[in-house]
Amino acid sequence: MEEYTEQIVQLLAQSNDNEQKGELRTAIAYAQQAFAQAQAANAVSCIAAVQTQLARLHARTGEYAQARSHAAQVLAAQSASQPATALAVDARITLGICCAETDDCDGAEEHFQQAVAQSRAINDGNLLGRALHNLASTVYVPRGQFDLALAVMQEAQHFHSQTGKRHWGMPFLQALIYELTGNTRHARQALDELLPLLQPANRVTGGYFYLWARLAIGEGEFERAREYLHLLMRSATATGAPDLNIWARIESARMHRLQGNPAVGRTWAEDGVKFARRIGYQHLAGQALLELSLCERAVDDRPAALAHLAVARALFDRYSAMFDLACVLFLEAAWAWEDGSPGAEMAWQHAAAAIQQGGYAFLLEREREIAFPLIAAYARSRDAAARKAAETMLAGLERVSPPPLRVHGLGGFVVWQSRRQIADGIWQRRKAGELFRFLMLQNGFTAHRDAILEALWPEHDPEAALEMLHQSTSTLRRILEPDLPDKFPSRYLVVEGERIILRLPLGSRVDFLEFEQQVNASMSPARPDRLQEALKAYSGELFPMDRYSDWSAAHRERLSLLYQRGMQILGQALLAGCQYLGAIDCCKAVLALDPWNEDAVLVGMQAYLRMRDAPHAVRLFQRLEATLREDLALAPRSDLRALAAAAREESVEMGVRE
Repeated sequence: MEEYTEQIVQLLAQSNDNEQKGELRTAIAYAQQAFAQAQAANAVSCIAAVQTQLARLHARTGEYAQARSHAAQVLAAQSASQPATALAVDARITLGICCAETDDCDGAEEHFQQAVAQSRAINDGNLLGRALHNLASTVYVPRGQFDLALAVMQEAQHFHSQTGKRHWGMPFLQALIYELTGNTRHARQALDELLPLLQPANRVTGGYFYLWARLAIGEGEFERAREYLHLLMRSATATGAPDLNIWARIESARMHRLQGNPAVGRTWAEDGVKFARRIGYQHLAGQALLELSLCERAVDDRPAALAHLAVARALFDRYSAMFDLACVLFLEAAWAWEDGSPGAEMAWQHAAAAIQQGGYAFLLEREREIAFPLIAAYARSRDAAARKAAETMLAGLERVSPPPLRVHGLGGFVVWQSRRQIADGIWQRRKAGELFRFLMLQNGFTAHRDAILEALWPEHDPEAALEMLHQSTSTLRRILEPDLPDKFPSRYLVVEGERIILRLPLGSRVDFLEFEQQVNASMSPARPDRLQEALKAYSGELFPMDRYSDWSAAHRERLSLLYQRGMQILGQALLAGCQYLGAIDCCKAVLALDPWNEDAVLVGMQAYLRMRDAPHAVRLFQRLEATLREDLALAPRSDLRALAAAAREESVEMGVRE
């Protein structure tokens, strides 16, 4: 018996090893061998362990009937009068996963909650972390309870951390929820945290590529998305994980649809529906149907689109997937409005109620091309209830942060909205670009109306200047939110009384502000490496197109002097570190902006002399001498003259004639 037990333990170890590698089929094969040996030897003490392993593996490959059978047998062997064992809790978690991935979200929650209570009773932190993890990811996320999911996953992370190893659960769930809610910056940060935890071709790695694919598709980076989808499909094929396989098909469909190939997208979505239905994964079947309906609408097969959307709605309703249900109701309302259907206003009220009740106002920003015209249309409706719903949605939209801005003002003027560059020419309309740049230089990005009028239209009478300001603010609103309907409040530009405020959303970046902060932080005390990196950001003067505007002069001069001072300090540090060529480059950079700068010439001359290149040191001095004489009628200071004399003597000694 001991010999058989040892063989079974070895087979289980090999199964676990293959499971960690993502080779689930091989892991199942080893576990099945272990199960056969345990049954043949009547090794009762081993059977529960083997069946627990088999239950977990079958659940991960979507073989829910086999998973349930093994898990149920483990629980049946558990005496009702005895405390739960770790194996029984593990089996309970597997049953919860099976329920969650088929059609019983309430049953899943009950299993996980029992597993949580039993894990606490036996003081098993690993199982407690797993139970909470699955409760968050397979129950609360599909239900659209995103805040609750993050809170529960945070607790799960606490117990995972007690093992001394970082767990992938929290960063993955954060990335998923941030991507769904439109917070792409934080989604990327969470994915960066997940990267060190990945292993080749396993399920977590597939999920990582799935989320990157979603981000890339959402931002129109289709070539990159194609690469991510290829890697996702590779992980899906290697592991056999049902969610990866269905996700790969749904996102392939979405990519083709958004690229203008909805017929190809429909083929992928249909395959996703078939895959999900074949294994009984109802929630993902609904998501595949939702994408299928979008593809069918794009090829103008409207009856099929509505029919599949209705099936998806029924699935989400039965599953209590409230966020997905809100997405379906929103699409039904939008399509009913576009088609002029009789029940359009009622569909709109249902959609608005679902969005409000779930706290899904971010959906309006995500689907702004549809949502903004829809809200604008119903804000003018004669139906009081429809109009009230539009007002509620508008209030919710105001609380949703718009895409962050990335502003480059050094050496030019470029603005990105998330990953989309705002066209250069559009900023010239009605001084909207100048108003934007003026506000960027004010404390808190806000200015009084009179200060703006004086700065931008000093030559006009007050009434004409005020009209021009109104035109500029209206144009600027349109530049930043081109699809913003009339009378919608801008989330970037706000007028409060006589003050105009530019609001930069969380995650926005401004190159000249970052430059100023980083250079100042690196100069005192001097940190040469960090200072050198910070100074690279200075690609030219601030807002060169406003070079002759009084309102920008002081800021431009301050940044230029900061760059010169930073280069001067860096040059001295490089000189002290015997990095003479770098010191000379710093000297030249300063002189390009200030040809009279004697401190920079001193660093340059000293660097040349330490390289035993006296002629170049002399020439550097001579250029300064000529510039000072011609421009200012001055001579270089005495220490430079003395150094130049010494350089000439050194040249003579070396036999070099000037």
